[in-house]
Amino acid sequence: MASAPGNPEPYAALAQLWKDKPSELAEVVQGADSLRTVLAQSYVDFLRGDMDGAALAMGSVTGVRPDIAWADAPWFSDERFLGAVSADALAEAAMRTMDYGHDLDTETMRERFRPWFQAVDVVSARFSTLSELIELAREMPNDSYRNLLIDHACAGPALPAELVAEARHIRNG
Repeated sequence: MASAPGNPEPYAALAQLWKDKPSELAEVVQGADSLRTVLAQSYVDFLRGDMDGAALAMGSVTGVRPDIAWADAPWFSDERFLGAVSADALAEAAMRTMDYGHDLDTETMRERFRPWFQAVDVVSARFSTLSELIELAREMPNDSYRNLLIDHACAGPALPAELVAEARHIRNG
């Protein structure tokens, strides 16, 4: 998976293993502490419907090795994942991508993180009010994620001026 995170074949093999021997595979990934097992855990969590766990594991893997486009994994952009992952888990996962102090503010990194930005966009679209988006933005320490979310929030029609001003204050502060 590390050499080509977007390749569906390793995920198909894990899905088959999950179908054939779910308890054995769950035992292998439970308490995962190596990069490969945490990566496998992220997909197993997805397969069992634990989208928050999948996001958190993906954030951890990305934080360790942001030089690999882990979020190119086919399941990360899957509607089942994006429709069910909670905003809190996605925000925590995004924060985990920054746990190791890697320089993420480069054009190459922004390209690798594009699936994360898209996920934030899709998940934030599920919110019904600008104030909910502002609260989520406050939790995001990464300027790129926070600014993307605020730009999305402020693009809505007929938004209250005071909430837009608050969102822009967060973006500029």
